Amino acid sequence: MDLSAIKVKAKTLTGAGDSWDAANILAHLLELGPTERLLISNAYSALYVMSSDREPATLNKLLKFIKQKYKNIQ
Repeated sequence: MDLSAIKVKAKTLTGAGDSWDAANILAHLLELGPTERLLISNAYSALYVMSSDREPATLNKLLKFIKQKYKNIQ
């Protein structure tokens, strides 16, 4: 599975690393493996930089985005 950064049209770059780190820490606390942590972190930071209001994405929005970008994930 390709887990490289998701290409999106960025509206902001400030906070991209912080949102990636936050998603990675959350996934680690949920005891997810490295592949799942990378997938969640990449998707979460992509959602954040696409947001014009610089608000963190909800869990539902994150899951919908992951299903959209990674079609082979259940």
